[in-house]
Amino acid sequence: MKQFVLLCSLLLGLVACNNPELVELPAEVQKGLLLNLATYLDDRPENVSGDARFDSLHRAHYERVVELNEAELVSLVQKRDTLYFLYKKRDRRSLYEHYRFIGGKMVSRSLPEIDYLDILFHTPRLAPDDLDKGSWLFEQVLKGKSLEAYWGDMKYLEWPDKDYGYNPQTRKWELRKESKLNEVEYFREKKAD
Repeated sequence: MKQFVLLCSLLLGLVACNNPELVELPAEVQKGLLLNLATYLDDRPENVSGDARFDSLHRAHYERVVELNEAELVSLVQKRDTLYFLYKKRDRRSLYEHYRFIGGKMVSRSLPEIDYLDILFHTPRLAPDDLDKGSWLFEQVLKGKSLEAYWGDMKYLEWPDKDYGYNPQTRKWELRKESKLNEVEYFREKKAD
């Protein structure tokens, strides 16, 4: 409850400062959007790769994943024609109570469908006492601030980092062109260490 109150106060402050509009959806539309977000943000079916994850025959898989991960759409905020979302899920692979937040932006001509989606941040496992970090990152995104200063800081961000970023056109995480991981010399140096 404490985290919910904190998130609400953050969002009310954002509305006053930046004029984003908190979007409230009917329950059925919200459920459909949550499932559509899960296809981008959550575990895909075993032995399914690439765009095959978006095939409607996997809908039942994502319904189970949303339930098992206790996934929820924490916030949906509209700024002009862009919707900013904060997705929270329980990390069921953890032996302890941990959660992850994924924040991004999307465009939709008709919700719950998603026409374009860009993942702006993915947190590491966060304990219940650290859940405010996900809300804080979302607040920074809504303010238009860059998260690049937090790349590599595993207290805040798991992805993106200096090597990997999300490509909305291919709908997957990709190695950045400027990454040292692209250089053969980088691996030779690492091997020599």
